[in-house]
Amino acid sequence: MLKLSHLKEEEKLFIRQKLKNATEFIKSVEQRGKTLCMIAQCILDLQKGFWEGTQSSLAPMSLKDVANLIHRSASTVSRAIHGKYIDTPQGLFPMKFFFSHAVLENHDGPISSQSIKEKIRELIEMEDQSSPLSDQDIQKHCATLNLPLARRTIAKYRKALKIPPAYLRRIH
Repeated sequence: MLKLSHLKEEEKLFIRQKLKNATEFIKSVEQRGKTLCMIAQCILDLQKGFWEGTQSSLAPMSLKDVANLIHRSASTVSRAIHGKYIDTPQGLFPMKFFFSHAVLENHDGPISSQSIKEKIRELIEMEDQSSPLSDQDIQKHCATLNLPLARRTIAKYRKALKIPPAYLRRIH
């Protein structure tokens, strides 16, 4: 269209501006795609235990850790993963599922809050429903697993998992 002779200079300027805007938009979309690929690769590399094991094998991994590895800001990583999912052999997960901070450290290294939540879920799933585990019982069991947690932390994680307290889980 720019080569047409009957166009006014004002019309050519309009077309050039629209082409420039379209090119910048395409570059932005491509950049976001590259960033997402780099983030996904970091998740694959940093969460090897998860791919080989269970959800309780999730390693602590923060937005800042990934941001440093891919030379972006933590807020860029956060915006890039918002509303994005990864389809894995273990199921479909939001990308933010793989990000959690280290809560404890034991002889095996740092333990993520997600791993602890999964252990709590497993304990409750295996409990005797006629005599469900209280938060204090779960705390004692975690201590035997070398996971010294406060009872209020157990309660907070149980609530985050949408698991009711023991008296509401009891089946007569």
